Amino acid sequence: MVGNIVRVTKAAKAFGVPIVVSTVNVTTGRNKPMFSQLHDVLPGIEPIDRTTINAWEDADFLGAVRATGRRKLIMAALWTEACVAFPTLDALQEGFEVYPVVDAVGGTSAEAHKSGLERITKRCGS
Repeated sequence: MVGNIVRVTKAAKAFGVPIVVSTVNVTTGRNKPMFSQLHDVLPGIEPIDRTTINAWEDADFLGAVRATGRRKLIMAALWTEACVAFPTLDALQEGFEVYPVVDAVGGTSAEAHKSGLERITKRCGS
């Protein structure tokens, strides 16, 4: 998964796609910083450290996404059932087009990954 996230990031950079990166509770010491493989391909990009599971609920993250001026979003993350599903559903609600890269995200289990993707696809189909 880490390799896939790095490859997606490199492709985004090659095509000039704006990149917004976030972490959760790193400054509080509860979680570890962004993994080094991703950090190495994003020199100068500081992750937005948030305290909420849903990145869409974080004002700094949301502001950074909106500042890109893009309405189509590509998402990769650590946990499908939370880190991708929650902000994807909120972004869809606001009229964004969201494209989660399903092999650049994982779940806490295979079932959680599948369930998170099903939540997204059910919303997209409605």
